[in-house]
Amino acid sequence: MTALSTFIGRALKMQYQKHLKSTEITAIPSNQNVEHEVEAAESVQLIDSFVMSLSPMERRVFICRYWYFDPISEIAQRFGFSQSKVKMMLHRQRKNLLNRLEREEFL
Repeated sequence: MTALSTFIGRALKMQYQKHLKSTEITAIPSNQNVEHEVEAAESVQLIDSFVMSLSPMERRVFICRYWYFDPISEIAQRFGFSQSKVKMMLHRQRKNLLNRLEREEFL
């Protein structure tokens, strides 16, 4: 798994965990935690906007791979694509996401 894939997975996992959190009252976090939370929220927002900019089919493939961690073979079978097409779609999506993150000066 590439560093960008790991980054995507972590950001999506953080977003998922955010949805699961209850509305508990907690202590006021330290500045370091606040900075980390702000950076995490920004990364999730950037990835959300990127995913929403994809075509519906590309979005479904992206989510299957990086949200559900489905194997490429399963994604190819589900959508009727060859494995090489799925790999190429994912490669282009990662490349486009990397370009967007660099453009936004996040990386």
